[in-house]
Amino acid sequence: MARAATGTVVWRPGKNGVEGWHARLSLNGERPWIALPGIPQDAEELARQEAARVSVRMREGKYVKACCTETLGEYAERWLASRERKGLRTARSDRGRLTKWILPHLGTKPIAEIDKQDIKMVVRALDEAVLDGRLRWKTALNTFGCLTKLFDDACEAKESELVVRQLSGAYRVKHPGLIPLHAQAKALLRKFGRTDVQHVRREQNKAADAVVNQVLDANR
Repeated sequence: MARAATGTVVWRPGKNGVEGWHARLSLNGERPWIALPGIPQDAEELARQEAARVSVRMREGKYVKACCTETLGEYAERWLASRERKGLRTARSDRGRLTKWILPHLGTKPIAEIDKQDIKMVVRALDEAVLDGRLRWKTALNTFGCLTKLFDDACEAKESELVVRQLSGAYRVKHPGLIPLHAQAKALLRKFGRTDVQHVRREQNKAADAVVNQVLDANR
């Protein structure tokens, strides 16, 4: 296979209209644009490193597929934007912590594939930064707390999506405690002539989110 060379690295709209880093690679006389998802706009050096990695894979004859699932960097951007819209006091500092200390390590990895070893790697990197004097221990704790909150919210969102897929029949309900609740929900849905169960992200349904928060606050 012909050598793949890394050319221009540019922040530009992709095929889906979403802006992100793209690398133009020279391959067999062609120069395709390759998306580099999950890399923050101000991390050009990280984009260049990822472009070099993709170039090596292409040079070795390995298929470089577009990311079919959301990366941590992509979810983090949605998560941070939602917190900023809500006016949360820590939103700005959370963005700085994730951008500087977390996303350079995990930003391009699909969030569904992040495992215990990835988290251990982040912890080691934070520990090293503290020992080297590049990071205060309190900031390291806050950074890890920010990452933990991000994953908690991501899991909550995935649980909501799972319920939608179970009600639509795409997924089976296996947990014994959920089977009767699922049957009850399906029975209620059948009372309507036609139903369409969809998952609506919290940030896109502010009115319902506000009502839920009021109920939760009232029962604390």
